[in-house]
Amino acid sequence: MSTMDHDDLLAAAGARGDEPCLIEVGRALRADGETTGYFWSTGRIAATVGADWARLKRRLGVMGDGDMRINLAELRALDVACGDWACRRDEWARFFSYSGAPAPYQGFVHIYSYQPAGKGSAPVKIGRETRGRLQGEKLCGRDMVVPMEQAIELANDVRIEAEIWRRGERHGPPEGSLVGMRYHLGVDALILHAHRQVAKLARREHNVHLEAGEEAFVAAVLRVVERDSRPDREVAVKLWLDDVRPAPEGWILVRTAHEAIAALQAGGVTHISLDHDLGDDDAFGTGYDVACWIEEAVALRGFVPPEIAVHSANVVGRARMARAIESIERLISRRR
Repeated sequence: MSTMDHDDLLAAAGARGDEPCLIEVGRALRADGETTGYFWSTGRIAATVGADWARLKRRLGVMGDGDMRINLAELRALDVACGDWACRRDEWARFFSYSGAPAPYQGFVHIYSYQPAGKGSAPVKIGRETRGRLQGEKLCGRDMVVPMEQAIELANDVRIEAEIWRRGERHGPPEGSLVGMRYHLGVDALILHAHRQVAKLARREHNVHLEAGEEAFVAAVLRVVERDSRPDREVAVKLWLDDVRPAPEGWILVRTAHEAIAALQAGGVTHISLDHDLGDDDAFGTGYDVACWIEEAVALRGFVPPEIAVHSANVVGRARMARAIESIERLISRRR
């Protein structure tokens, strides 16, 4: 029996390695109903989806394994928390160490680094330890959870209840560095400990780590669970892509191009309305990126596009998206 490696699976799914997407890899019938398995195209995190729930499981990556089962309400809350994390994390500093040697010698070399707060800041190596011999400095501080005087309330029963500060380091401001935040999700002791590069979702003895960028994975899994949980699977899904304007009644708000594309890949989207500017083109993409993804999917993979509208105030962006939509319409007309 032949097996498929990661690149084979991406090719079979019509995906590219540089384009994050959710890929279905199998179905199973359990005592509590049918489940579907998915993995994120990076290959490092996966999900098993059932009726009104999802189990997130880390497959590979810097944080090892771990898994967590959450219900639909908690998944919606996690989506909100992850979206907020993506917007804030560049404001946080980072102190970390890693092995500077290949296997099987990782334990012999350690690199100590500091990354200042600010978008685009580069990590600075502050020390190197080889077989107990130190050149430079080691990390000497510790993280402290500082409760906020007034919690920041977000949507879907999510609140930011504490800041995480790094104190005692020789690098960074003398008062310490903000390195993360703690989010409280729902009512059943579900906590997201978010740092610049990783976030740990934890409840009692269970936890799973998310890497920066995997908020798009969470959004894609949410769309699948919401789609599969509807009593009438034919109910139209209307996506409203915007980072500022609220979604009209009956529309689902997505804030980044990655979330919009993940929802389109999950299926069931009949309408999409696009804003162009989403805050940070590099981090969140643009509405034009979504239009181009649809155009490519129609041309290369036979994708059936939703009805596309544009509500952007950016004149140049509107024109670019309009040209992409015209190209999509020409591609569709050739099929008829």
